[in-house]
Amino acid sequence: MRLIASAASWVLALLMAAFLALDALTAKLQNAPGEDAIFSGLAAQSGFALFEPSLRVGFGLLELVIAVLLLMPGSRRLGAWLALLTCGLAMSVHFSPWMGIEAPIAAGGPPADGGALFFFASFLLGLAILLTLVEGQRQRLDALA
Repeated sequence: MRLIASAASWVLALLMAAFLALDALTAKLQNAPGEDAIFSGLAAQSGFALFEPSLRVGFGLLELVIAVLLLMPGSRRLGAWLALLTCGLAMSVHFSPWMGIEAPIAAGGPPADGGALFFFASFLLGLAILLTLVEGQRQRLDALA
């Protein structure tokens, strides 16, 4: 059982870390037009100018930190909890009146991504929940051994 929990923990952690690092490096930290439209739209809709670029870059850096934490077995549980909180926050923004399920692709344009970003956030939230549960089980099994 320990071997299965450990393997599941590694698979989930590697998958989650890859998705978070890819999202951070390609969308949030490179000033990509799609992400600019999203965070600029959030700033305009909410009235908080802090969304673009400060929070965009901050979330990109946080995603990279979480990805590194997930790759180290000793800090994986902390990384899983931070990923859970970050993905939960992303989902709450999608459910807010500032964004909605569909995100804008071009600045000032109508929502047009067909909900792809929402489903990506949902997928990451599911991975974070699974990893949190598996990592807790793995640590309990390690304590018994």
